[in-house]
Amino acid sequence: DTGDAPKKQKRERGERGGTKKKKAKAGDEEEGAEKGDETEVEEKSKSRGVKRGTEAGRLDDEVLPYVKEVTLLARANEFEADEDRQLFVDNVWRELKMKKSEQLVRLITHKDGSAAVESLLPLSSSKQLYRICRGLKGAMARVIFNPYGSHVIEALFGFVPRLVNASMDELTKKGEDEDDEDDEGEDDEDKSALEPLEKMFQATCDELAGGW
Repeated sequence: DTGDAPKKQKRERGERGGTKKKKAKAGDEEEGAEKGDETEVEEKSKSRGVKRGTEAGRLDDEVLPYVKEVTLLARANEFEADEDRQLFVDNVWRELKMKKSEQLVRLITHKDGSAAVESLLPLSSSKQLYRICRGLKGAMARVIFNPYGSHVIEALFGFVPRLVNASMDELTKKGEDEDDEDDEGEDDEDKSALEPLEKMFQATCDELAGGW
């Protein structure tokens, strides 16, 4: 019996050691599973952020002073004549390349850019307002859930009645913001393929379906 005692003690120590190893292994597996869940949640969050447009737009540093100045001048609206006001808006459209959809989205989803675009809306022509609506087609998920872009969209909706009542000539008339080289043949295309607002609205609803 005395000789069996050391063997028994070794066996008990071995069992205790094995139990500790199993617990440690289970703990590592549980920790790994938690990290995996956190990674999955983070990836889903990132994916949802991209889908819902929570990422902010980026503007070049050299553009920002001009963008801020546009906001101040547009809000002040101290132009001597309507022609001066329209010339100002046309120049801004040309300088900021707002006819390009991707550039428009960058502006609207940027803190200072969104303020500039929103301040320009009351001063813009019906054609320019229509262009904003058309330029945002396919990018609404990036804009409407964006903290800056959502304000622009809300303000833009206020001009929908004006667009509904606009004539074909108002929506296709060539302005000073258009360069001949960049817009060759665009007017003819606009007249023959001017998309109705209700169709753009339906496309927006389809784009946002399931994203709320």
